[in-house]
Amino acid sequence: MRLLQIIIISIIFSVKIFPQNVQSQVKQNGVDIAYRFSHLSLIDELISRRQYSGSVSGWEIKWITGNTSPITHVGFIYEQGDQIKNFSVTARVRNFTLYYNCLFLSARFRLFSKQCAVYFGPSMLIFYHQRKQDIGKTLPESSSLGLASINLYNRMALKLSSVLYLKGDFRLAILSFTGKTTDPLQGEEEPPNPRLLTALSVTDFYSIFSLQWMVYKNFALHLEYSFNMKRVTSWDYFRSLTDILSIKIGVRF
Repeated sequence: MRLLQIIIISIIFSVKIFPQNVQSQVKQNGVDIAYRFSHLSLIDELISRRQYSGSVSGWEIKWITGNTSPITHVGFIYEQGDQIKNFSVTARVRNFTLYYNCLFLSARFRLFSKQCAVYFGPSMLIFYHQRKQDIGKTLPESSSLGLASINLYNRMALKLSSVLYLKGDFRLAILSFTGKTTDPLQGEEEPPNPRLLTALSVTDFYSIFSLQWMVYKNFALHLEYSFNMKRVTSWDYFRSLTDILSIKIGVRF
């Protein structure tokens, strides 16, 4: 609820205060490359009602354009985990994400005597999840989930010093085209065809808390913690919770 309140307050700022021709807090043209290490908790009732959990790791690359409002992000994430377990049963997981964010600087003010900026804008995302299940001596059973969504994106950036910045990002899906497929065992039925779903049926919430250090005017280091929850209720219940630690290198030009 506290995170939701922050998002709502930021939206209100975005509607009421929208400065023109403003400069962003840091130079924003560049490329960020990150290594991600995650802990995944997964429930997919299509295969089992039990929770599977384990480590997932991967890479993210993000292209940033614009040193004034708006700022755009185009990024790709690949993650994999080969030991997602439910007791002795294991599964192999692959996640692919492609996203686009467009952020407008909508408010600037002082918070705890520090400069603070609020960004707000739309976001689009394509997500694909694939899992292969190893159950005893049976043939591997697999399932996949695809999601193409329109989202609201919010950022709050706090300037701690001339080289340190603290940022909080929040993304929430409001409308998504979602589908689910499986390679069923004999006697099982395929899920229905993909369809357009609202936030009542699909939850995709993503939050990022990051500390950025401008080591040099064209070089930055980031330490990030992220949390992502995905939940789909239109077919067999699907829910994934992911805690992510990222180390990111950014080049500005």
